[in-house]
Amino acid sequence: MKTTYFVIATVITVLMSSSFICSSVSQSGKMGDEFYNYLKNNDYNSIVAMLDTEALVEYSKEEWIELFASRNKFFGELKSYKNIGFHTNSSKGMEITKLSYEVNNPNGLVYEEIEFVKRGDDYKILVYRFATDLAALKGN
Repeated sequence: MKTTYFVIATVITVLMSSSFICSSVSQSGKMGDEFYNYLKNNDYNSIVAMLDTEALVEYSKEEWIELFASRNKFFGELKSYKNIGFHTNSSKGMEITKLSYEVNNPNGLVYEEIEFVKRGDDYKILVYRFATDLAALKGN
């Protein structure tokens, strides 16, 4: 009888965990789509509005805008992007979802990662990074 309760409790825990992961990845994926729509349209102010307060402590609004503008100037207008992976974890009591993307541009392929943090019911961008070499990006 105790074994049955243990199995049921384990199944419930796994289902609840997978529900959290699916919801987190789904919500972050929607935010990723918004991010790339804004990036494609050079709407950097809208991207800045998606940033978490911790991201804005690390770099100013102007520095973020300069980063996005430089990225688009160097690689050219974004042609397409696709999600190539995700990772979820909790850190310091925060739920963090990292999405990895392969982004096609006129001047080359870029690998990008966006980390989203859940703040209340909202997801905000905590970290954004990119590299032309997937191995270099994974080294961070």
